[in-house]
Amino acid sequence: MKNSWGPNWGDKGFIKIMKDTGTSGGLCGVAMQASYPTAGGSGPAVMCNPHANPPETCPGGKPCPPSGKCPPSTAAAAADGN
Repeated sequence: MKNSWGPNWGDKGFIKIMKDTGTSGGLCGVAMQASYPTAGGSGPAVMCNPHANPPETCPGGKPCPPSGKCPPSTAAAAADGN
């Protein structure tokens, strides 16, 4: 699985997760909040690392939220190049 922190994290930007664990949430719960692109969507979410030092920011200089997912308004602006 590709991570959202870039190629310097994990195994060249990917992590390995055991499948078919026999639990509904999978090994680490990733199956409980899986995501995938859909046609006509708003594009990918803009992610940041709230634990980085120095702290990362979302597009437009807004602080990175604890979830690491920038608010949709900043994600849309980044996708548009604004």
